Amino acid sequence: MQWLKYSPFMYYGFRLLLKKGGLQEVWVLLAMALGYRICTYFCLRKRINICQL
Repeated sequence: MQWLKYSPFMYYGFRLLLKKGGLQEVWVLLAMALGYRICTYFCLRKRINICQL
C-alpha cells in the first residue's frame, strides 16, 4: 500500500509548489494529465458507440 501515495496528482503538485525534486514532478504531472485525457477520450468514445446502437 506504500505505492498508493504516489498515484494522485496532488502529491506531485504539492511537491512542485514546495520546489522539491525539480523537473521530475513537472514531467509526472504532464504525463498524468495526458494519460487521464486519453483515458477519458476512449471511455467517452466507447460510451457514444454503445448509445448509437
